Amino acid sequence: MGIKEINVIRKPRVYVIITGNELVEPGEKLEEGKIYDANSFSLYSALKSAGVEEIETKRVKDDFVEVKKEFYKALEFADIIIFSGGISVGKYDFVRDLMKKERVETIFYRVRQKPGKPLYFGKLNKKLIFALPGNPAAVLVCFYEYVYPAIRALSGFKNIFLPEKEFVLLKEIRKKTDRLWFLKGKIKGNGVLPLDFQESHMLSSFAIADCLILAPRNRKFIKKAEKIKVHLLY
Repeated sequence: MGIKEINVIRKPRVYVIITGNELVEPGEKLEEGKIYDANSFSLYSALKSAGVEEIETKRVKDDFVEVKKEFYKALEFADIIIFSGGISVGKYDFVRDLMKKERVETIFYRVRQKPGKPLYFGKLNKKLIFALPGNPAAVLVCFYEYVYPAIRALSGFKNIFLPEKEFVLLKEIRKKTDRLWFLKGKIKGNGVLPLDFQESHMLSSFAIADCLILAPRNRKFIKKAEKIKVHLLY
């Protein structure tokens, strides 16, 4: 064809920083006050599924100096930096303070949704920085709704968001909040079933979910057989 050169787009590199004094490696003895680190593995798997090839994952204690040191390493390596934990308003939530000190431009902080309200997104030069909540299900919801589109955009895709479709609701939804609620769901024919175990710390329903159901803002009751929007995970 006589073409000597073509433009190519490099897939983004991603650096994941998991924070928490309470986290231990799966397989180690689980002492009182400790929990197994699930987010390292779920995020790594989700990133691979999104087409990311170069991934670094590090777990650090809730220590400002340690978090800062890991952040500097991430800036050298990555196009996208993902924090998990450390972004709420607790005693050991250092990430937002670090972003301010490092002059990261805050695009937004906190969103009106469940799960995943304490979500942060910022930019430093050309680096994209996400700070996700620590709860495992909230991490994955925020990944698919916010980080995944960023990965797709940097990879050169035009359709960057999860595919959206409408299905018939197979079971009523009752909400205690007026926030947008992402529920794990299972598609059955032309219907969608909200799964059990929707709490933000529970991952089990993600193992069988193939979509996220969008229970809209300002509605606390959605009737069975209503049409409802979903975002397809696969």
